[in-house]
Amino acid sequence: MNIEKHGLFHFIQMARCFAALLVVADHALLDYNGIYGAPNKDTELIAWRLGNFGVYIFFIISGFVITVGNLDNFNRGKTRDFLVKRFIRIVPMY
Repeated sequence: MNIEKHGLFHFIQMARCFAALLVVADHALLDYNGIYGAPNKDTELIAWRLGNFGVYIFFIISGFVITVGNLDNFNRGKTRDFLVKRFIRIVPMY
């Protein structure tokens, strides 16, 4: 599946930008609230929800990109190879 051909590439990039802006807004609200004012539970709740929503969008986009990028491997029965390479790439960081 070619995401550029189907016009999804620009949508994915806009969604990534939106998610990043939500996480930035989360950090900005929390920093502003902590530095310039007394703790405000309403602001913290809004910031927490914005940040969480942004992270969820990132997870969804990542899953989509990984799946679309590896469709050929999955269709050829190379799922095990993909998972082994992924394991080798991620586990050493922990």
